[in-house]
Amino acid sequence: NCHVSQFYEWLPYTYGKEHLVPADESKRLEWLHSPRISREIPMTFEELDAVDSGSHHSEPKEARWASKYRENLVERYGERGKSVIFAEAFECSEYGAKLNDNNRKVLFPF
Repeated sequence: NCHVSQFYEWLPYTYGKEHLVPADESKRLEWLHSPRISREIPMTFEELDAVDSGSHHSEPKEARWASKYRENLVERYGERGKSVIFAEAFECSEYGAKLNDNNRKVLFPF
């Protein structure tokens, strides 16, 4: 709520949802905290698409990577990977060194 131009103007504008932002300041904070996506069970790619079509938040778009790469998350983190909601995907440059087990541990120590 401290970043009015980002959360109530720019982000809604970039998602074509600026018409959903309440004009009343007291309603804006409630709108900002309104439910986005489930934190209990990770959603499938298809479920995220359905939510995204009517959402005024960016979370459905941001949660797609974890959904898309669920198998990789489970491979890396075991059972915990099944419950990851947000993840960031990286693409290795074709001009850089090849990604192997040794440099993967250095570049991605988490």
